Amino acid sequence: MKIEILQNCTACYSCYSVCPQKSITLCENEEGFLFPKIDKKLCVKCGLCEKVCPILSPKTSINLRPQAFAVVNNNEQIRLESSSGGVFSAIAEKVITNSGIVFGAKFDADFSVVHDYTDNIAGLADFRGSKYVQSTIGDSFKNCKRLLDSGKQVLFTGTPCQIVGLKSFLQKDYPALITVDFICHGVPSVRLWEKYLASKSKKRKIIKINFRDKTNGWKNYNMAFIYSDGKTSRQDFRNDSYMRLFLKNLCLRSSCYCCNFKKVNRCSDITLADFWGIQREFLELDDDKGISFVIAHSCEGKKIIENLNTCTIKEIDVNIGAKHNSTLTKSVALPVQRELFFKDLIANKLSVKQLADKYAAIPLLKHVKKMIKHCLKKILIRRKK
Repeated sequence: MKIEILQNCTACYSCYSVCPQKSITLCENEEGFLFPKIDKKLCVKCGLCEKVCPILSPKTSINLRPQAFAVVNNNEQIRLESSSGGVFSAIAEKVITNSGIVFGAKFDADFSVVHDYTDNIAGLADFRGSKYVQSTIGDSFKNCKRLLDSGKQVLFTGTPCQIVGLKSFLQKDYPALITVDFICHGVPSVRLWEKYLASKSKKRKIIKINFRDKTNGWKNYNMAFIYSDGKTSRQDFRNDSYMRLFLKNLCLRSSCYCCNFKKVNRCSDITLADFWGIQREFLELDDDKGISFVIAHSCEGKKIIENLNTCTIKEIDVNIGAKHNSTLTKSVALPVQRELFFKDLIANKLSVKQLADKYAAIPLLKHVKKMIKHCLKKILIRRKK
């Protein structure tokens, strides 16, 4: 298998999953990203890995004209636990109720992000909420195929490249498969994530992480850590070191700067995203608790969304949601300082905070304005009490 420009690899796991000799492993490079490695002693040169690779053998999928919706899960608790409008949970619950299986990304015991599956509604809690780290697919593609072949309905959620990788691996359409991707900013370095985790767990044991804590509202979300002593640490996403580096695009995988899967019409059945800009488009729907921008790409996807009886649904023009989500169709820009940032990360002499201060510093004026706004908000809250 040859990927002429290795940086184009997304680590979708299709090559690993299809190899009959188990000769392919995904190994982490010094930046903290997984890339396929072939054991030449085991490889029989069958060519299956090249056949299913979405980069080497790109495939097109012609779906109907995408239809878009603004959607909110009417269950307030689920919406609070979700990143935006809680649509994933509404779809997943229908699949589970139909004796189906749901695949998604979750934290393992060490807070690494892995793909897994569940056959019960309680298990969906692990999949809720954004996780700004690329999940390790492992054997999820193979497990998905096994379950589909056994007659099960399967909902598979993942990044756009993971969904394309799954469909390439399956090599045929399964009517019982529902695929859901999301508008992806890009995937950060696992090496950076592990360094950040270590800094957050020096003195106390972490028991839960929420990338999108809504204590201060959906638009002003926090990075939150819950510890075994019952205490919670919250940091505004604009000030959190990890999120600053992520949102400045400094720590992303090379393929994320030239993503092949950013488009309106996708091979997935459904695309989910936050409906940023909702207050400028449909003010009556904005309660700052989260709302989803949803695109249905297939007849099945449209049918699923229109039949979510636990949700409030408004059909909209796809362009309205798209204009507030530029990464639907465009890759983020490659920062000039990315190479220098990774040299410092690999050297391991600077903390994550020092890396953020060096490469993603908050402008002084912006910081002062934010502090004033924060103080005024506290005063208003005290007066209301």
